Amino acid sequence: RQEVMDYYLGNKFGNEQENRSQAVLTEVSDTIEFIMPSLMKLFSSSREFCRFVGRKKEDVKSAEQATQLVNFVINSQNNGFTVLHNMMKDALLFKVGACKFYWHETENTITEEYKDLTDDELLMLMEDKTIEIVSQEIVETGEISENGEEIPLQASFNVEVKRKVNGGQVKIDNVPPEELIFSRRATSLEDCSFIAHRTNMRAGDLIEQGYDAETVFKYAGGENVDDEEERQQRFEEIESGSRLNQHDKTMQEVLVSECYIKADFDGDNIPELRRVVVLGEAGEVVENEPFDHIPFALLSPILMPHRMVGRSVAETVMDIQLIKSSILRSQLDNLYLTNNSRIAVQEGAVNLDDLLSSRPGGIVRMRQPGAVQMLQVPQLGTQGFNMLEYMDQVRDQRTGFSKQSIGLDPKALQSTSTNAVNATIQGAQLKIEMIARVFAETGLKDLAFGVLTLLQKHQDRAVTVRLNNEYVDIDPRAFDNKFDMELSLIHISEPTRPERISDAVFWLKK
Repeated sequence: RQEVMDYYLGNKFGNEQENRSQAVLTEVSDTIEFIMPSLMKLFSSSREFCRFVGRKKEDVKSAEQATQLVNFVINSQNNGFTVLHNMMKDALLFKVGACKFYWHETENTITEEYKDLTDDELLMLMEDKTIEIVSQEIVETGEISENGEEIPLQASFNVEVKRKVNGGQVKIDNVPPEELIFSRRATSLEDCSFIAHRTNMRAGDLIEQGYDAETVFKYAGGENVDDEEERQQRFEEIESGSRLNQHDKTMQEVLVSECYIKADFDGDNIPELRRVVVLGEAGEVVENEPFDHIPFALLSPILMPHRMVGRSVAETVMDIQLIKSSILRSQLDNLYLTNNSRIAVQEGAVNLDDLLSSRPGGIVRMRQPGAVQMLQVPQLGTQGFNMLEYMDQVRDQRTGFSKQSIGLDPKALQSTSTNAVNATIQGAQLKIEMIARVFAETGLKDLAFGVLTLLQKHQDRAVTVRLNNEYVDIDPRAFDNKFDMELSLIHISEPTRPERISDAVFWLKK
């Protein structure tokens, strides 16, 4: 992953020589940034990237509501564009893009004031378990009747309370590739016997989540994750050092591993899925509970049979970036030597000071004709450019990325038939649509089903969703049935074909 990042950023290869060209091309970056806009258009042009389908006739309405609710949670509550963008870019670069989905419980405290409460109203307020009385004031009121008799005093109450409002929602977090660890021989998430999210968290955040403060501080500010160099590389453009040394203990980082492992914990000889939370490298277990699903969704752009993680697009063009950079360096070195060629001189017959002083109209003194001769430099321009074009063709075959496919090379289209132009564009689109289909049928489907599972399990009240400028209440507790899923990709639409070859460039721009 560090090597891929170096290629993506156009860093030097490490084989550079002093006083020679050190130019680096950016084939990896160009290819990834060519694919990303098309992928995001496929999934982001519609706010509904997944659609549930009922298995029975009576499931149609529930399936429609499930579709609306899941898309609302992903797009509105969790900024679905950013989540999908980061997952896809990680997959294109590092073989795997991952996200974690979970139910995040919240507890807010609201201060309320009540005035002139009666005894019965105060008693009802005190019976509410979500309320804590902060202050209470007794107000006595009395009146004198018309005949002069005094009416008995009546007591009322002014009360200030704190009300705890419990809530929650589905949270989706991107997982950096270096923080995801799993069984090497896993073929899919279903048969993965171990998968974990291994990261650093602030001690204060862990204590807020309910973990014992003494145990948390025991591991605070201790070990660094073994991929610290990889993390530092990600931020090398905006920071110059490693993590800051925090003097506030609550801000110090703790190594946390949230593991999902299949193991026979209860001794019935049947392995079951368990969630285990571990602090520090020493592995102190602070949580160990049965669990019903693996809360991760994974993407790989190029699937490999019988492997959970396939290949990345970046690794298919890394060698091309190295080769093209080497060719360009040779071309530039050849140009430098042509402009500043080496000179052969007859020793003792030439004034070397005159020769080394290069200036227009300068004189070089020599004792005999022919004492100074230019060494001929072979011209590699044509051969080098032909080699660069050949490597572009290799890249195009692997990725579909070419100037013709995006309409940037009008010279190549001037004498090209309409059918050939169509074939070039559609060929590149097929490559991208294949990656999009793989994403849709793997990680994004798992994400949608995972969000629906969390809503059915934890959402205890109806959710208000805005659809077509109308607000609709959807209650996921009514989704007792099972659904199938359809992934609705917005295909790269093909505009009307031009009737004349001269219209081809305009058509490509459309």
